[in-house]
Amino acid sequence: MQAPKANVVGDNELECEITVGGFVESGSYTAKAEVGNNFTVKGDNTIAFVIAQYKISTSDIAWEGEGAEERTGSDGAIYFVWQYDGATHIPTATLKIKLDEEGEEIEITLAVTGGASAGGTHYAYATLESSDPANANFAMDVARIRFDIVQKSITVVWDDEENGEIVYTYDGEAHTPTAYYLDDKGERVELNVVGSGTDAGKY
Repeated sequence: MQAPKANVVGDNELECEITVGGFVESGSYTAKAEVGNNFTVKGDNTIAFVIAQYKISTSDIAWEGEGAEERTGSDGAIYFVWQYDGATHIPTATLKIKLDEEGEEIEITLAVTGGASAGGTHYAYATLESSDPANANFAMDVARIRFDIVQKSITVVWDDEENGEIVYTYDGEAHTPTAYYLDDKGERVELNVVGSGTDAGKY
């Protein structure tokens, strides 16, 4: 709880206790100095004061990328690398701070956006979670971290291949080879094949 302090000034030798109510949350307030029944206050006994938001450094955020490889860029910043698997990936962010050296550590709720599933370089953004009323007491710039989704290496398997080629017997119909690869679970995944032929020949 925070509040302004008030003191008695002058030559009065009598002891006068002054109490001032305080507040916890950030915002603008009016403090009122109150004295016991044996005294009266001359003039205004109120004053406006502000409890400013606590400024959080984005460097205090701990980023993690579950299932990703952590790397360090040329600028010294960490980033995460996932191998493409069709799923949406996004780093997670955790923020714990102490308001003072002797205080308890508190966790700040964050909102992280920017998930992606396509290959390429992407960025995730962390901001204070607006739905948490406690976050009204804090201020933080938008935090950003890079993450990459890299292409997956696969081995193409051709159906009906023998000795590096596929042979069809002419029947007047167009023929297109079929191909697939095996995913991490060993299951067949069909590939799109472009190129067909009808007449006898090599294609």
